[in-house]
Amino acid sequence: MPSPRVLAVHAPFTALPASVRESKCRVVYLCRDPKDAFVSLRHYVDKIKPEGSALTPFAEAFDLFCDGVSPFGPVWDNMAEYWKESMARPEEVMFLRYEDLKKDAVGSEAERGVPVAIVELCSIDKMRSVEANRDGMHRNDHLSIKNSAFFRKGEVGDWKAHMTLEMARRFDDIVEEKLRGSGLSVISQP
Repeated sequence: MPSPRVLAVHAPFTALPASVRESKCRVVYLCRDPKDAFVSLRHYVDKIKPEGSALTPFAEAFDLFCDGVSPFGPVWDNMAEYWKESMARPEEVMFLRYEDLKKDAVGSEAERGVPVAIVELCSIDKMRSVEANRDGMHRNDHLSIKNSAFFRKGEVGDWKAHMTLEMARRFDDIVEEKLRGSGLSVISQP
């Protein structure tokens, strides 16, 4: 692809090609509360599963996620890799928290006007309303996915509608343990 290129991936940092990892290209990592990430992934998988196939029961899928089973490996490893890179190379790797962006996407000291317009253009409601995202398809050699599957609520704390507090505490404890010593905390309190 001709420069400049923007690529969106869910891959762990170590799974990126060496040409990306070792280059001076800029990487922006958007981290989300892992409980919300699980709920989002669950809804996405439900939308893309083959017609007539059953979705893994919620409790079973949750147990697997707690064990680190997800399409891109344990969520805590993914977060920790990008966090570590952002600490080592802050001019090239930016680590952002989704929850912080939802609170103040423009930034309290940013010049108003252009940033506000960009935030409005990039809002989930705006992206969801684009015809290509409503009605288009993403196709590759193996599957076709409706573009609408990529957009759901975009809410912080939606996990509360799907998990018990006991499940949330269990997962928070696992993530805290896995990230201990990294300087990263991603847990949003119930």
